[in-house]
Amino acid sequence: MTEKSFSFNDSSTWSLGFTFLMLALVMALWAGGIVIARGVHESVPPVGFGFWRWTVVTACLVVTIWPRLAAEWPVVMRNWKLFLTYGFYLVFGSTMMLVAVNFTTAINANLVNASQPAVTIAVAWLLVRDRTTRLQLLGVGVALAGIVYMVVRGDLSVLTGFRFYSGDFWMLIAVIGYASYAVRLRRMPKGISPLTALCVISGAGALLILPFYVVEMVIYKPVPLSWQASGAIVFMGVLVSLLPVMLWNESIRRVGVNRAAIFVNLMPVFGAIFAIAFLGERLFLFHVVGAVMVFAGIVLVVRGDPAAVKRTEQPAE
Repeated sequence: MTEKSFSFNDSSTWSLGFTFLMLALVMALWAGGIVIARGVHESVPPVGFGFWRWTVVTACLVVTIWPRLAAEWPVVMRNWKLFLTYGFYLVFGSTMMLVAVNFTTAINANLVNASQPAVTIAVAWLLVRDRTTRLQLLGVGVALAGIVYMVVRGDLSVLTGFRFYSGDFWMLIAVIGYASYAVRLRRMPKGISPLTALCVISGAGALLILPFYVVEMVIYKPVPLSWQASGAIVFMGVLVSLLPVMLWNESIRRVGVNRAAIFVNLMPVFGAIFAIAFLGERLFLFHVVGAVMVFAGIVLVVRGDPAAVKRTEQPAE
């Protein structure tokens, strides 16, 4: 088997602009996923939701790519510890976010989640000594300020009454998990395709949280056998996990982890758009001001690493 790099076979023609468009699509899908998760959180327990969500991803991929998975299995076995690490960071992190929203306020959850670009930069520096330019740091700050402005609805006095909840800690753990996953993606071994990698990562992660799901069933409750729960799990598995994570992995490879992470700040923007479009909420000035600040921050981070432009424009190996 000829070894190949961790990239989509047909993605060598991806332009820089197309990569950024895919990152925006990922954030839109993830924002929609949060809406779904919040809608069923009272009936679907979080760990069970996380377990079945990633089990759906694994099952879909096993059925789709079985011949390729079998052919590349020796590479997986040679790097099984690395794939367990990926599974832990991705699946455990996403599950902790589902847990967190049950024990904190919407304001707190959004504020902690908005720290992800800064946390990613810090993790990248600690683990692989990635350097960040002053322009990128300024962009992270501007985007963070935009998120805060939107979350407090233009009334900064809301922050004076800010309280910490136990869910804030779990949300921070989730953010660190996502950041660690993104930073360590560069260590993906050669000779394995993106779909095989995602299949193994999601399966490993589901197995790792299975004991916690069993405990949740015993002391709390199991995932109900209902159309609502099943629909939410399938939606989260296919449209919020499978497709977005594939695009996220490839985008990180092409533009770097710091530039990709800043797009996370689009999630509250898309959340506001969805609320206005589907829930009948009104558009206010603070929505516009916050969104403009987020976009300005993204532009600063994107333009702050000229070397990444050259890296993205090179054809995939």
